Amino acid sequence: MKKFLQVLSLAAKLAAAVLAAAVLFVMLRSSVKYKVMSNTEQLKAQLMEERQNRSRELFARVEVERPWYSLSPADWTFAVTFAGGETVYYRRVDRTFVPCG
Repeated sequence: MKKFLQVLSLAAKLAAAVLAAAVLFVMLRSSVKYKVMSNTEQLKAQLMEERQNRSRELFARVEVERPWYSLSPADWTFAVTFAGGETVYYRRVDRTFVPCG
C-alpha cells in the first residue's frame, strides 16, 4: 500500500509539472502574438504618419516573418504590401522601423 501511495504521489507531481509547462507555453505564445500585433500596428502608424495618409486602405497586407525561436522584434522582418501592390520589407531598429536593404 505504501508503494502505491508513493507511485500515486509521483504521478500527481508529474501531472502538475506537465500542467504548469502547458500553462507557461500558452502564456508565452500569447505574449508573442501580442508583440506581433503591437509591432504591426506601430509600423502601420509610422507609415501612415510618414506618408501623411491616415487611411487604413493604404495597406493591402502586413505580415511578420520571424524565426520560431525569436522573441525580439529586432530579429523580425515586416513585409508590408501597399494597396498599389508594392511590397517593402522593414526591420525594427532603435524603436523605429526602417526599410531593409
